[in-house]
Amino acid sequence: MPDSVSFTVYGAAKPAGSKKHVGRGIIVDANKDTPKWKRRVRRAAKEAMEHLPQPMFINRPLELRFVCYRARPKYHYGTGRNAGKVKKQYLGAYPLSPPDLTKIVRSTEDALKGIVFDDDSRIVRQVNDKRYGEPERVEITIREVLG
Repeated sequence: MPDSVSFTVYGAAKPAGSKKHVGRGIIVDANKDTPKWKRRVRRAAKEAMEHLPQPMFINRPLELRFVCYRARPKYHYGTGRNAGKVKKQYLGAYPLSPPDLTKIVRSTEDALKGIVFDDDSRIVRQVNDKRYGEPERVEITIREVLG
């Protein structure tokens, strides 16, 4: 059994959280882009897992390390001869605007269930980070917690 797997999912991560009832007991994500994000996560996870000797982390305590990179808004940059330079008041590394990191993690965890681990209740430790960076992406590492 492998003790860790790492992979990157490219694109702007989409949150999960609010749900809406669409009839006959069917409940879907309120954000219409979340299903596309989950498909992208599943595809990247399957590619990462296909080279491992056993398909999933089953019945083991896991740590999830998750770094979400968001593109800076255009207004963070100067114009004219300062085009491409981040304005002084926006030099921080962390996006403070939506989407909420917890909801991004939730949608991504949901997509990983059944591919990387049998259930997200196996996650006993998390380190999550939301930063500016391009291309937009999420870097994910899941490892077994030993001891």
